[in-house]
Amino acid sequence: MENNQINYDYNGYGYDYNNDYEDENFYDQDFDEMPHITVALTGASGFPYGLRLIECLLTMSCRVSVVYSNAAVSVAMQECGLELPILNNNNDTEIAKKVLLMCFQNGVNADLLDVYAENDFFSPIASGSSCADAMIICPCSMGNLAKIAHGISDSLIARAADVIIKERKPLVLVPREMPFSTLHLQNMLELSKVGAVIMPPCPGFYLYPQNIGDMIDFVVCRILEQLNLSPKNVSSWSKVLLNNNANDNANNNNNGESNNFVEIAEKQEQNQQMFIDKAYKELKELKESKKKYAKAEKISKAKTKTKTKNKRKSSEVSEEISAKESIKENEISEINEINAENINENENNNIVEENAEVSEVSEVEIKTEAISESESEAEAENKNDEEISNPNDIEQTENPEDEKYDFW
Repeated sequence: MENNQINYDYNGYGYDYNNDYEDENFYDQDFDEMPHITVALTGASGFPYGLRLIECLLTMSCRVSVVYSNAAVSVAMQECGLELPILNNNNDTEIAKKVLLMCFQNGVNADLLDVYAENDFFSPIASGSSCADAMIICPCSMGNLAKIAHGISDSLIARAADVIIKERKPLVLVPREMPFSTLHLQNMLELSKVGAVIMPPCPGFYLYPQNIGDMIDFVVCRILEQLNLSPKNVSSWSKVLLNNNANDNANNNNNGESNNFVEIAEKQEQNQQMFIDKAYKELKELKESKKKYAKAEKISKAKTKTKTKNKRKSSEVSEEISAKESIKENEISEINEINAENINENENNNIVEENAEVSEVSEVEIKTEAISESESEAEAENKNDEEISNPNDIEQTENPEDEKYDFW
């Protein structure tokens, strides 16, 4: 955008944002000996960027005011293994300050670091009369970015950013990892229109970084260059290129050939080959692990299948056994019932037979008694006849007629 060009894109108002920075353009000015920078850390991914940024600012003797959200506590533990306290009072801020200082390898001045709670609206960075010279939100979540874009100051992070915007001071936002939705991009556009700098942490690979620390330093260096700050312990990409060009010129002047360029190219080729070999090795290990996992999964499936088959067989066998046992029990019960019926019939028959025998015996006894009675009667009659036939006997009796009549 050329100078004195009016921006009509922002809500249709003909407001010249260039005039706000004509008198004092922050990006072209030099800081004093101890500039004051606010660093905010949110719950987005990228906490190592924020830690390295604070370390570099303290190394350059900048006064740093740190504020982090409660969500950033979980991210710090997950990405850095750093156990930060949830800030509620001044004692917690002192603990957080000590934890942050323990993370920095280089010797830094602890007096230059201040930590504020997210709900501390009485801190200096919440007021325009004592706000910082610049503010960096690294990493910046999309929720905080949306709040800042629409002027919602419900936390110290959003309030401090709102103060930086209204005081026309630089605001650098390092958003979370991609992708971005249309709403995210619209909010970034609104902040860019009011002068904020949107810097996604996208490191360059043309310097052939050897580790994650080199990639973090690349991003941190680019952030600091937006504030015209040159870190002493971080080599920027421009300095590396200038050093390489200086070495090439010196070799050309001495030998007439760019031997250093050849060495750099060979080193780069070696690094590329090492990177390719490492990637191939990791890919091979990944394939082997996948094969092992697939084999183990296949074995486990086969085991589960055999287990289910065995369970089915055992259940079928148990069902058959139970069915046979029930059949046997039914047969036994039927046999017992038949035996019981037979026993009852036999008992009844025995009783009938016994009764018949008893009746027969009784009849015989009755008959024998009748016979004996008849025999006794016949004997008596014979005796009477003998007595009658014997006249001597009749005379002996006083009244024989009476006895005769009495007998009958």
